[in-house]
Amino acid sequence: MSEPATILIADRPFPQGEVYRAWAEQRGVTILDPRCKTEDELAPHVGKADVIIASFLRLTEKSISQARRCRLLMAQGIGYNHIDVEAAKRHGIPVTNNPGWSAEEVAEHTIGLLFASVLQIERASRHLHAGEWPREHLAPIPRIKGRTLGLVAFGRIARNVAERARGLGLRVIAVDPYVDEASMRACGVEKRASLEDLLAQADFVSCHTPLMPETTRLFNEARFRAMKPDAYFINTARGAVMDEAALVRAVEEGWIRGAAVDVYEVEPLPADSPLRRVDNIVLTAHQAGSSIEAYRYGQELIVQEIDRLLSGQPLQNRVA
Repeated sequence: MSEPATILIADRPFPQGEVYRAWAEQRGVTILDPRCKTEDELAPHVGKADVIIASFLRLTEKSISQARRCRLLMAQGIGYNHIDVEAAKRHGIPVTNNPGWSAEEVAEHTIGLLFASVLQIERASRHLHAGEWPREHLAPIPRIKGRTLGLVAFGRIARNVAERARGLGLRVIAVDPYVDEASMRACGVEKRASLEDLLAQADFVSCHTPLMPETTRLFNEARFRAMKPDAYFINTARGAVMDEAALVRAVEEGWIRGAAVDVYEVEPLPADSPLRRVDNIVLTAHQAGSSIEAYRYGQELIVQEIDRLLSGQPLQNRVA
């Protein structure tokens, strides 16, 4: 390019962005970091950028049409449903995501949520901090070893979950139309023919599907009712793959025993969200991918992809 590239980090960069800063200094690249909360706040900046990186801020036709010098739209994380892919196509701008940067961390968090909810560690701690002694009021606690964990989708994160779960003595089953039985078997996982089959068998159901039109509200009233009454539901995927109101009813009315959730349709989770009132739903703050190592690795993957763009090489993580 005839002039140094400008990289716009639209909303939220990785914490401790030392990799970004060092790379920008080495390459002579300008980084804009306005930390916008709305697309309107972003408007003054999009026309200056060769690359736009967004974590959660929606990039629609409104912004994309004004990004006249933009050569790449990047999702800073795995999910890219906040970027209007069709608008990007209309304007000839490729879109990439950042897969794998936190697969280990999300898998570990998923297992942590399983323990926190099923063994009621978080629930007991919360009541003890409130001055209570809740031991007599906890739900029945099952032994985890020998139970069945059902994975909904079988990508990088789910495979990492399966590896850890098998080490705990869990039987692992999974459903994913894009992964064949042999690939699952190689990971020690049994492929189920349908989601309904999986829900009927699993003691713990862990959702790892990307958010797409066909997975929006995948977990609705019918699916929660199809689970075992003593089962637990875990979601570290995307908030909109579950119907939050249905999940609240499922736990409060005893369709399932409990749940653990890290992602929400609206974030930050509103103070008046019904999820907050349910005693046996463990909540975390979309933090599953948060580790020092993951943040650094995520930056490294981003700058490697930008380097490919600037040097004319094929993009590795293009999704559109």
